[in-house]
Amino acid sequence: MTSSDPRAQRRGRILALVGIVLLAFSLRSAVASLSPLFDAIGEEFTLPAAVLGLIGTVPPLCFAVFGLLASGFERRFGLERTALVALGAVGVGLIARAAATDAYGLLLGSAVIFAGVGVGNVLLPALVKKYFPDRIGLLTTVYSTMMAISTFTPPLVAVPIADAAGWRTSLGLWAVFALAGLAPWIVLAVRARRAAAAAAADGDLERVSTRVFARLWRLPTAWALAVTFFVSSAVAYTSFAWLPKILVD
Repeated sequence: MTSSDPRAQRRGRILALVGIVLLAFSLRSAVASLSPLFDAIGEEFTLPAAVLGLIGTVPPLCFAVFGLLASGFERRFGLERTALVALGAVGVGLIARAAATDAYGLLLGSAVIFAGVGVGNVLLPALVKKYFPDRIGLLTTVYSTMMAISTFTPPLVAVPIADAAGWRTSLGLWAVFALAGLAPWIVLAVRARRAAAAAAADGDLERVSTRVFARLWRLPTAWALAVTFFVSSAVAYTSFAWLPKILVD
């Protein structure tokens, strides 16, 4: 990210850091916070095994589909606005899931979450490259650590919170982080749009990171990584869905 004003650049990097951290946190907490509550939710309405299976095993497919679509979204709307929409989808899905009155409402809310997570997974490295080109290793470590923390924290606290305040509160609590993460991306999206308009007015048509994903379709390594991550994700999210219930049983 470049700017003629060092203070503006520093503020932009701080906003980007906050946005990246909250985005990374929301991508995993949204998924890991549900499965420990299946028994509590089942006391209020029926949860068919087929629905539980879909919630547990569909995430990798959604991540693959929406991860591929992310390149088109990024080219059309820009990194910041795409990140904003992805994080907003996660927040809306979390709220919808907490307000669900039947298993299909729970499934619908989860599908919205998975769509946002699928896009967000692809955007994180590109956002780090754009805003922290001199700190890629450090920022990759930061968001990876945050994703790890947000994977194991929700299962630890989901049931105690549900016992104290109900399962809806336990599920909806994580929307706070997603909604808080919208603020920096709103500011950064406005700045990026103004910068693009100014560049167009000056006749400078260069767009940073506009085609950041365009070459991926032609790279065998990208496809190999996609298959690898699909398999590992399928195993991981199946475990997220069923291990807590197996342990409770």
